[in-house]
Amino acid sequence: MGNAMGNLLSECKRCSALVDHCDLCPATVRQQTDDEPALGRRRPGHEYQPTDISEAELLQHALRLSELEAQQGHMAGALMADYPAPSSEGSPQEEALERARLREEQDAEYEESVRIDRERAAQEALRQKEEEEQRRREAEELESQAKQAEAAEQAKKEKIQELMEEAKQLLPPEPSDGSACLQFLIRTPDGRRLKRAFAAENTIAQVYAFVLLEGGEAVRGRSFRLVETMPRRTYEDRDLTLAAAGLKGPCTLLVEFIDD
Repeated sequence: MGNAMGNLLSECKRCSALVDHCDLCPATVRQQTDDEPALGRRRPGHEYQPTDISEAELLQHALRLSELEAQQGHMAGALMADYPAPSSEGSPQEEALERARLREEQDAEYEESVRIDRERAAQEALRQKEEEEQRRREAEELESQAKQAEAAEQAKKEKIQELMEEAKQLLPPEPSDGSACLQFLIRTPDGRRLKRAFAAENTIAQVYAFVLLEGGEAVRGRSFRLVETMPRRTYEDRDLTLAAAGLKGPCTLLVEFIDD
C-alpha cells in the first residue's frame, strides 16, 4: 500500500499537482527541460493557470483532480483501518480492580442495610417497651383509683352507719299526748311523706335525726336542711327547741339538699 501511495502522490512536472500521470499535458510539454521556459508553470503563491490548454481540457483536468482527491481520501481511510482504535475494554488488572470496587460497594451497602434493620428493630423494641410500661402505669393508676373509690365508699358507709347510730340515740320517743305535741309532715325530694309528733321542748336536731332515719337512701349521706315554704324559712340551728324556733301547730317542712 505504501508503494501505491507513492505512485499516486508523484508530482506533475508541469502543474505541480500530485498525480500518477497526467493525460492533459502534451508530450512536448512533458519532455520540457528545466532550462526551457515553462509556459503556465505555477509560481509560488499562485494557482496554476495554463495558457496553452483549451476549455475542454481544463474541464477534464478539474474532473481528474476531483477523482484524485476522492482516491486520496479512500486510501487514507484504508491506512487508518490498518491501525485499529484502542479497545474500550480495560486490562485484566483494571477489571480486577473494578470488580473489587464493586464488591466493596456491595459490602458497604449490605452493612448499611443491616445497620438500618438493627436500628429499626431496636426502635421497635423500645416502642413496645414504652407501650407496655404505659399500659402498666395506666393499669396501676386504674387499680389505685378503684381502690381509692372503694375506700371512699367504705368510709362513706361507715360514716352513714355512725350517723344512723347517733340519730337513733338522739331521737326521743314520740309523745303520746296529742294536745301537748306538734305534728310534723316532712316531704323528701324523692316524694316521701314523713309524719311524726314532737314535743315543743324537742330540738331541731331531733327532727333532723328523724328525717335521717326515715328518709331512706335519698337523704343518707347527703347534706340537707329543713325548709318552710310559706313564708320561706330555714331551720338550720339544730340546738334550738321547736318552741324557740317558732314552730307551732301542724308543721309542713321540705327536705332541701345543699351539697349539689
